[in-house]
Amino acid sequence: MMSQELEFHPAASIFPMMRDDEAIGLLEDIKENGQKYAAELYDGKVLDGRNRYLACLKLGIECETHDITDDVDDPVAHVLSVNLHRRHLTPPQCAIVGARSIEVYEKLAKERQKRKPNSVRDCSPTQNAGRASDAAGAVVGVSGKTIDRASKVISQGVPALVEVVDSGEVSVSKGAEIADLPKAQQPKAIKAAKQPKPVRKFPHSDQFNYWLDHITSQMTVMHQRHESVADMVADDKWDEKETAEIAERLRDISKTLSQYEKEFRDHEMIQEDSIG
Repeated sequence: MMSQELEFHPAASIFPMMRDDEAIGLLEDIKENGQKYAAELYDGKVLDGRNRYLACLKLGIECETHDITDDVDDPVAHVLSVNLHRRHLTPPQCAIVGARSIEVYEKLAKERQKRKPNSVRDCSPTQNAGRASDAAGAVVGVSGKTIDRASKVISQGVPALVEVVDSGEVSVSKGAEIADLPKAQQPKAIKAAKQPKPVRKFPHSDQFNYWLDHITSQMTVMHQRHESVADMVADDKWDEKETAEIAERLRDISKTLSQYEKEFRDHEMIQEDSIG
């Protein structure tokens, strides 16, 4: 049984919890294989690993934890660093994360002010980084303008509005428009914004077809051959130098794909800003 129930650190709320199906999958995995990674604690509160902690709680087993208080100066930056690299977030989700990070920085600053009025350490991204929204946007990969819109969604919108923007069902710019409405009118506006739009039929460009066919075919080959990698390197004729060369090539491919993703994402955000 759990020795005691733990609170969640405010910075942990920057990222959304797992969906129900994902949480069930994690619980079943921990039940069958045990907890693989310890939940991280900061000031005695769960900073990273809320889903693992709750799964252990439901299973009635002790959750393995690791206290990082002495090793981490900025809990918000730590949460962003850990989760931005392992989660595949959409631009709207990145915007919501950036806006939430500003809120948490402000909340923690106020708490420190209450505890030590004459000694307040400001870890926020606004230090030497200009406007808070621009700094947060640079961290999560969207514009400061988009962060401002996401902040409006969070501060003025009903919970359902934050949910649909976070899920991508409603754009950040449209969500900001809805947030300007009285809260009593927002549910109706959300429903209207979620209505499926007529599909505009058009022939795909040759460039689009080339990219899609090329990426799809390459991914298919990789998936088909993934299980044979172990057998391939176990072959007597296999040279360890070949392992190093392939690893280097894969790193180069990864860098290239990351750059392409960033460019397409930037283009998507530019289009959204022009519409909004």
